[in-house]
Amino acid sequence: MLGSRQWLEFAGGRSFGIGGRCAVLLGLWVAAIPYAATANTAVSTSAYTNGTVNGVLTDTDALNGGPGQAVNVSSFMSNGGPVYSSVPPYPPVGSQYGEAFASAFASEGTLKASVTAETGTAGLVQNALSTQAFARASWSDGLLIDAGSGLFGRAGYITAVLSVDGTLGGDIGPNGPSDTAFVDLTARLLGTGLPPLDVMTIDPILRSACGGWAHCARQYSGWGSFDGVFTVSTATYSNFAPLIDVTIPVTFGYQMSLGYTLDLYAYPSASTHANGLGTAADGSVDYGHTLRWAGVTGVFDAAGNPVTNFTGSSTSGFDYFTAVPEPGSSALLLLGIGGLATARRRRLLAARQGS
Repeated sequence: MLGSRQWLEFAGGRSFGIGGRCAVLLGLWVAAIPYAATANTAVSTSAYTNGTVNGVLTDTDALNGGPGQAVNVSSFMSNGGPVYSSVPPYPPVGSQYGEAFASAFASEGTLKASVTAETGTAGLVQNALSTQAFARASWSDGLLIDAGSGLFGRAGYITAVLSVDGTLGGDIGPNGPSDTAFVDLTARLLGTGLPPLDVMTIDPILRSACGGWAHCARQYSGWGSFDGVFTVSTATYSNFAPLIDVTIPVTFGYQMSLGYTLDLYAYPSASTHANGLGTAADGSVDYGHTLRWAGVTGVFDAAGNPVTNFTGSSTSGFDYFTAVPEPGSSALLLLGIGGLATARRRRLLAARQGS
């Protein structure tokens, strides 16, 4: 067996006889075992209503996708018109409407996802309706950097950049004093070279969804009474940036695992209580315009000295040393989903005011 000193000598690139040659062969064999390259997506939507007249109704959908495959799902909920009272002469007393959309795409170097959801209730009877949309896109790959025998087995690191293009926003419609509504929106990112977020720096109402993630954007808006005045209270947080720098430890000559996950969530809810006026809520989290790998910006040894004589390869064959080009308009995942949500919400409010 090799002693610790012999192994350290091997790691330093020095030859030490037959034992050293065996260790070199063992190291080359380990380095040659590739990490798997995968890319996948998961999307789901749901719409749920619970009223005192029309009972409980649900609509759900879910779908998974593989590398380079865009997936889309939606859910829709409506009572098909006004809710009528169960008491003669059975007048119309309210209406409900809600829908949710989720889309995602993943391939090595590119993640896209978007979710949007809206909900509304109206009338003089207790009604509650919630919609939810989830989307997750991720990729993982094996990356190997060879800097020659002088650095084989030694520690170092690379620096790289992620490019992010996304928005998050929601709204709550006019409410009556006995109505309640909220919208909860989240975008989260986790991956190699991204340290976990310190959630203690975030507003307590926003912490739970951001725990364990490196980058997080959240908005929570709720309708309620504050100092005797009914109004919308909103809490927001984001540590996303258009360009995110990453530092990734490597062992030269050995393959390492590289991977990233983008996770989105939209959850609006509206409730009309007895003698309420009705309310609506909607939200959209749009990262469909892409989170992309923008290329390696430097290779360094453990002391921080630049390494210029190296070669790189990946299990998938993807070139991580060149930036992924900006997507053209035809490649964008989202087709105006946020604008559609706004238009639908206006239609919903107009219908509610006319009920």
